[in-house]
Amino acid sequence: MRRGGPSLPLARSGGLPRPWLLALLWLVSSALPSVVSAEPSDAVRQQTMKAVFVYKFTLYVTWPDRVAVAPMRIGLLGDSPLQGPLEEVARTKQARGQAISVTRYGSVEEARDCHVLVVPAAWTPRIHEIVAGLKGRPVLTVGDGGGMARAGLHLGFVIQDGRLRFEANPEALTRASLSASSRLLKLAIRVGDDRSHVLEETTESAD
Repeated sequence: MRRGGPSLPLARSGGLPRPWLLALLWLVSSALPSVVSAEPSDAVRQQTMKAVFVYKFTLYVTWPDRVAVAPMRIGLLGDSPLQGPLEEVARTKQARGQAISVTRYGSVEEARDCHVLVVPAAWTPRIHEIVAGLKGRPVLTVGDGGGMARAGLHLGFVIQDGRLRFEANPEALTRASLSASSRLLKLAIRVGDDRSHVLEETTESAD
């Protein structure tokens, strides 16, 4: 795989390009984005960038030979603001030369045959159910909330120092027979299993 140029951090203030233009710039680059500025006032742009991350993950994770990835099936568990941006990616890009499909699932059982499953933050209290429901299945889980990778998902978005980054749980990836490239792991914040981390966040949110 050829090497791309450096990632493109997003500016924090005036003169910002439109979200679709930013997405286009990232999509035509072969480089995996490392960090992206994430300001609450620009939620649309943040969701667009998360969708690009998810697409890039499909290029840097390898599924077992027994799993056919044609098309590359990306699922969303319940309602997710990433659905629209991911559908736009699916219309314009391919994953490893294969078409991309995006489907919303109402339960973990329905999602057992997808390749990537995006899990919204609202599902944080039920991560143990998701992990158990996908046990033995090579489904790459991506959490759209802090601490979800530490709770057993494979990858998870986090905001660190005002920037969008992602955590990776190598142990969870291995359990699912998924192989992440060294390049992806180098850019990720590596974490291990620590379900108490999510339980604490959930308790604080409920207070």
